[in-house]
Amino acid sequence: MKTITVESSSPWDRSAAIYVYDDKGERFEIVRYITPYRRGYTWNVDVTDYRSLLRGKKKLEVWCVTYGTGWKVSVDLSYYPGKPDRLAYMVRNLWVGSPEIGNPDKPVDAFFKPIDIVADSAARAAKLRFMVTGHGMSPNSENAAEFMPIKRTVQVNDASFENQLWKEDNYLNPLRPQGGTWKYDRAGWGPGDVVKPWDIDITPLARPGKKLAIQYRLAPYVNEGRGKTNPPFHWVESQIIYYK
Repeated sequence: MKTITVESSSPWDRSAAIYVYDDKGERFEIVRYITPYRRGYTWNVDVTDYRSLLRGKKKLEVWCVTYGTGWKVSVDLSYYPGKPDRLAYMVRNLWVGSPEIGNPDKPVDAFFKPIDIVADSAARAAKLRFMVTGHGMSPNSENAAEFMPIKRTVQVNDASFENQLWKEDNYLNPLRPQGGTWKYDRAGWGPGDVVKPWDIDITPLARPGKKLAIQYRLAPYVNEGRGKTNPPFHWVESQIIYYK
């Protein structure tokens, strides 16, 4: 369990994340959240899936966008004994970055190139995790990407999984009321809330030593407001997590 406390008087919601670095220096996102309008808050987040990365002495990074008064953040890790149904033992990054969407000159498919991997030989179970949030708004057409729902498909070998990048319960935000537009639904996030990933159980497909051909596709979208403001983009961190 990870406890995150944010204190600030900033009037804006800002993107934020917590990362851990493995022994080779590779960075893994373990929590994403969006700061609230003009308020502080404390979240408790289960990070058991990252136990293999949090053992021993590790480097943690707390990252947050800031253009004004800044943020004061504290992070605490709490460890609880127990016997989970399955034990996470390995995490591998897949697509990581912030591709622009809706620009035919920079097709998003060039970022989401198909990935072929071989399932770890010790795995008894596996899942894909997609932490994705949309950012940017009008004059991008359809208020993309912050206020535009968009369908997405993940294909693993011959199996397909569909989902819509959209959070439609922001009126139930755990930190309410706030200032600003905290009630408005958004592309995968809400001000003052932890971002929930799209998890896909691929255990039947991830047989030890079996090849996995993974693809991620967005529904067609063209931004007719290109060049008028900051382009819309999706902030992407994706992983495969193995269990024994």
